[in-house]
Amino acid sequence: MIKCFLDLEFNLSDANASSGRYGMECVSIGACFLDENNQFLEQFYSLIKPKRNAKLGHYYAKLTHLNQDEIYKANNFIEVMEEFSNIYFKYEDVVIYTWGTEDKRMLFRDMKTNLYNGRLKKEFKQIIDLQEIVSNSIKHNNKVIKKQWALKDVQILYNNINYENHHNALIDAIMLKDIYISFYNKKNLNLNYLQSFIEKSEKEEIQLLEDFEEAKKNYFYPNRIETYINLKGWSSINKEFLKKYPMIKHKYYNCKKVIVTINENKIDIFYILNKDDLGHLHLILDINNFKRIKKYLNTLNKNGTKDVL
Repeated sequence: MIKCFLDLEFNLSDANASSGRYGMECVSIGACFLDENNQFLEQFYSLIKPKRNAKLGHYYAKLTHLNQDEIYKANNFIEVMEEFSNIYFKYEDVVIYTWGTEDKRMLFRDMKTNLYNGRLKKEFKQIIDLQEIVSNSIKHNNKVIKKQWALKDVQILYNNINYENHHNALIDAIMLKDIYISFYNKKNLNLNYLQSFIEKSEKEEIQLLEDFEEAKKNYFYPNRIETYINLKGWSSINKEFLKKYPMIKHKYYNCKKVIVTINENKIDIFYILNKDDLGHLHLILDINNFKRIKKYLNTLNKNGTKDVL
């Protein structure tokens, strides 16, 4: 079995970020191939000229260190996918790994935007999330410490090479390859580095319980499904709201209650599954993310993005 470790970097132009008209698009792709014995085969890297976000956004230019002129001169999405196909289909029985689910989601979004229906579309459906596998293996007292470890943190945990250009698609693909090999070989973790995350996890768990108890005292009422929200800027959210967003209450979380509270500029969304299980999303509301928080609720309704619990 051949392993392909894939990473993408994204861009959102400042104009689209302000207007909300279009979302992010892939701006670079990196991949690294290993054979059945985890020996290096080859690598691939290419910039991509986005269809709707060719102008680098300020944040993404700083994050990725990409050059604007190079983006303008880069091939478009379909052309780059064909280049990648020429390498990918040299091999048989290939498994693709990414770190998290975002790359897969964005690939399918860009395939739709660019009307791509090539051979890779079927292959991308089989992408495996290595982040989930590795994160669930890192435990303390038989409890998972973090559901979603950052790529760079796991690289440090395994005492692997610390690359400078993190958020370069090829470098991240190589890091992903390194982590896979370390995981496969059951390499020992850096316990000193791990300890800081254990302590943070324990503090967050205590804080979550405290928030839950406080919410029960102030906001929970028996046999009523309600949400509470400051009326400033938003319409009232109540039983009618839950009818509009069934994904939140039933289909996604199977919630018995959803409670939204605002204290000054802090938003807490509590997803009550049963008397013992609580999902909690904590947000800081400001003028920059107000629309995004509203959009987040819409997103839950549409596809149940699993990024809360």
